[in-house]
Amino acid sequence: MSKTIEYKAGATLVDEGIFFKVPLIFGLHAKLEIKPLRPGTIVRICQEMTKIEAIDVKEDQLQEFLLKGKNLKHIASIITHAVINQQLFKRWKFSYYRWILLNRTESLKAMYSYMGIVYRQMDASQFFFIMALTPAMNHLMKKQAAEQK
Repeated sequence: MSKTIEYKAGATLVDEGIFFKVPLIFGLHAKLEIKPLRPGTIVRICQEMTKIEAIDVKEDQLQEFLLKGKNLKHIASIITHAVINQQLFKRWKFSYYRWILLNRTESLKAMYSYMGIVYRQMDASQFFFIMALTPAMNHLMKKQAAEQK
């Protein structure tokens, strides 16, 4: 196992996230965090991804983007689901974060870099690494309990 997978697995256990800032007004920034995603959040993100329309690269990109502009709303929803990352959340929180991402993000490049963070936090390898270590942890706990008696 590589050290990065072990680090990511540890980050998953302690719920360590990646922070990014979205500018608001008057130089203020909203500091948002994307933690390693839970399975339910990954399912919600995948449901949102199915709504994204395919873009034809052979056509004029500007016209194609304007025709399929709703994709940006779906991408903002995906990032919002990742930021909230809870089973139950308040609807106003979702609407507020999505509004910030749609209206206050500097550029499409920044929006897609936030999407890259979501993809990174969706990585399931650390989950499987933790599952592989669980039987070893149980064995160590039993051994430690026996030594204490």
